[in-house]
Amino acid sequence: MQNRIRSPGITVSDDFQIHIHALGDRAVCDSLDAAEHARKVNDPCRNRHHLAHVQVIGPADVPRFAELDVIVNGQPLWACRGDAMEVLTLPFVSDVARKQQLCSDPCSGPAPA
Repeated sequence: MQNRIRSPGITVSDDFQIHIHALGDRAVCDSLDAAEHARKVNDPCRNRHHLAHVQVIGPADVPRFAELDVIVNGQPLWACRGDAMEVLTLPFVSDVARKQQLCSDPCSGPAPA
């Protein structure tokens, strides 16, 4: 955990943006912690850090994006209910995260309740 948080600090000191792929709520939280650490150990720079492929964000982390000036890139297609969602995502996420998924197929209409 500590290595993941400290690594972005080195990158930011060289005036690079952090770009992290973070799909689930824990990955998002850890990535925001890394961005926060980078801001604390380095002078604030003009760069905005970026989390890509985000599917689930814990409610407590939503305001942190604005507070830390971090850009989020969601993947709506990945949140559509289909074979990939049923096999590769839903079995591995918490009940809370499962409810946060869009879980509907744009071609078939809303998911059953």
